[in-house]
Amino acid sequence: MRHNSREYAGVPLDNPIFNRRAARNDISKAQLAVRSQQLAVTQTVQAKYEFVFRSKILYFYRGKPLQL
Repeated sequence: MRHNSREYAGVPLDNPIFNRRAARNDISKAQLAVRSQQLAVTQTVQAKYEFVFRSKILYFYRGKPLQL
């Protein structure tokens, strides 16, 4: 009985269908993060421009000379 030893080998099975969905979801999340960052930068630039523009309007109505 000692000579009847058995050996087992295992092969991991990975289901590519679920893996692809996870990869697609990760890509979509990354693209969304990039778009959100671009939107934040755009809004920041727009807010700075609006601040400067409104400040110049106030200077104009106060009779102060406008400087660019």
